[in-house]
Amino acid sequence: MGFLVERRVTLEFGNSAYEGATVEVNVAVPLTLWKDLAELPTPTRGDPEELRPGLELLLKWGLRSWDLENVDGPVPLTVEGLISLPPDVTTAIITGWQRAIFEVALPLGSRRPAGAASEQPPATKSRRSSSKPNS
Repeated sequence: MGFLVERRVTLEFGNSAYEGATVEVNVAVPLTLWKDLAELPTPTRGDPEELRPGLELLLKWGLRSWDLENVDGPVPLTVEGLISLPPDVTTAIITGWQRAIFEVALPLGSRRPAGAASEQPPATKSRRSSSKPNS
C-alpha cells in the first residue's frame, strides 16, 4: 500500500449560528480540479439540481466527514445531504474548502493577496493524514 496523498483540514464555524459544527475536508487536490470547476455551468434557475455537478466534485475531492444533523438525525455525506442543508451552510462549506485549498497552496512565508480578509469564517485546523491504518 502506498502513501495516500491527502491533507485534511477541519473547518470550524465559530462565531456563527453553526458554532460547534465541524466539517473535515481534503485540501490536497489535483490541478485538474480547477479546470473541472471552471467548466461547470453557471446555475441559472436556482434549482438545486443545477448544483449537482459541483457538489459531486466537492464530495469526490473535498468532503471527508462532518457532524451535521437535522431533525431526522445525521445528515448523510452525499449530494442529497448537501442539498438538504440550509443554503448558507452549504455555501460556508464550499467557501471554507476553497479558502483552505488556497491557504495550503501559498508558498511558505508568503502573504495573503491584497484585499483578503484577515479573519474569514469558517476557520481551519490542519491535520495530516496518511494511508496507514489505525492500530
